[in-house]
Amino acid sequence: MVMYTKLLIASLIASFPAAVSAATAVAPSSKTAVIIDAAFDTSRSNVTSLSAGGLQAALVNYCRYFLSSRNADFEIMQAPGETSQQRYAELLLSTEFDLVIRLHGHGRYESRKITWTDRRRRHHRRTVNGFAAIEIAYEYFIDDGGTAVCHRRGTVRERANRYWQNLPVHLRNRTADSIVAFNPEPLGYVVQRALSRALCWVGPGDAAPADTAGSLPVKILADSSFIQSIPNNWRPLVKDLLEVASRALREQFGCGLHPVELQPTRTVGDSSMTFQQVYSHLLRTTPRSGDTLIVVLIGHAGRVGLVPERHRQAIGRTELGRRLILLDGLPYPHPRQPTWQSFEGGLNLLHEVGHALGAIHVADLSSVMNPNTNWMASDRFDPLNRTIIQAALDGRLSFDDPAAYLRLLSRQLEESEYNLADYPAFLFEFLNHGGNRTIQDRLRSAVGRPSYLVAAEGYGRLKQGYLSRAAKLFRQAIEDDPTQATLYFYLSEVTRGEEAEKALNQAAAMGHSEAQSRVGAKSMNR
Repeated sequence: MVMYTKLLIASLIASFPAAVSAATAVAPSSKTAVIIDAAFDTSRSNVTSLSAGGLQAALVNYCRYFLSSRNADFEIMQAPGETSQQRYAELLLSTEFDLVIRLHGHGRYESRKITWTDRRRRHHRRTVNGFAAIEIAYEYFIDDGGTAVCHRRGTVRERANRYWQNLPVHLRNRTADSIVAFNPEPLGYVVQRALSRALCWVGPGDAAPADTAGSLPVKILADSSFIQSIPNNWRPLVKDLLEVASRALREQFGCGLHPVELQPTRTVGDSSMTFQQVYSHLLRTTPRSGDTLIVVLIGHAGRVGLVPERHRQAIGRTELGRRLILLDGLPYPHPRQPTWQSFEGGLNLLHEVGHALGAIHVADLSSVMNPNTNWMASDRFDPLNRTIIQAALDGRLSFDDPAAYLRLLSRQLEESEYNLADYPAFLFEFLNHGGNRTIQDRLRSAVGRPSYLVAAEGYGRLKQGYLSRAAKLFRQAIEDDPTQATLYFYLSEVTRGEEAEKALNQAAAMGHSEAQSRVGAKSMNR
């Protein structure tokens, strides 16, 4: 009886925030202002890719989705330092805002000692680094008859799960000694959980639906393997992730995505086919539909953690200018945070839509065109890709003429101060994709700047394993254009010793996200 009572009390405590939220949620009638001030303590993390402002950027990105999913009309403001009570009063009393929310976040990494018992009942102890701890202090201010009144305040604290494993839910009951490594819960999950608690008091709003005029028509085809991999109804999930991508495009370009068809389709290929083979099969068998964007969802890879177990670097696939996108195995959400699956899936779709409109990969965590999933979860495009996508949407860029696209890309690389584009890899793949010698010569002449072609050739030699030749070409490209971080990163890949370390540090200092990650990993291992 005592045990039953304890379980009942624990159950009530666990459900208390949701119950209170439903009873006393603040439902703004017009517009909400969210002031975010956050920082990540990097003094003890030894991870240079964790900028102090990374947490603030992550909270902005997650908050935008969270409030949009509640149909709230809001505006997010980033305010460094403390915001005075007078500022809240000004926002409430002299603007259209009915609710002002202040979020003050703090994050850090910490080490913990893990203890477990193996099958032979032997005790083990290990110190594991990289456990995230997030704290968010929140305050809700409302307009009460011309006076700014604090309606609610509090602090939420979340720490990474001590025994989190990057495994499906049904495999997390395995004994400890059958698991290869102890992996701390991903930082993004901790931030999501903390923010969900801090904003649980925001009730549903009445924001007007987005205007679909001028939007790109989208046809969604869901393969049977994808439908079977979704435990609940797959249609709401697909609609939600489509809205995530559409909202980000509308905010940045004034042109969203308009679903014209959403239907199941016959099985695409089989599970033995590689990701590229499935995409090639679709190119041959899927009829074109004019300007309609066709998105095919499959689930061949299954779900193991954040990304599919097979083809880990191939969650999505499209080709420049193609109106066909393939997504395989949407990221698996935290078991207690299924709400965020639409957000993560929407970012994958947005990334591939960017490619379809001419965007290329960048080594920038604050851009959705970063090829790697990261905890900041940005849905914003970088300056270089914004210019290219806008030209495509305005009709100034036609993919029927690849030379015109290369001229635009080269001009933007020269004129923009943005230095994190991974153009060597892209140019190599683009210029060597096919066609006769005459066509390739025409495309190369469209690039213009010789150092761009030298860098592309260097990447080709790197891919073929000719490291000495690749190093010579990257040094030549750097001598002509020392402003591109990606050149230093690739130079560190094909050299050794002091030169490699110096090049890697230079790329990291210039903001190259993968270089920063490697520098941080080396610092932690010393």
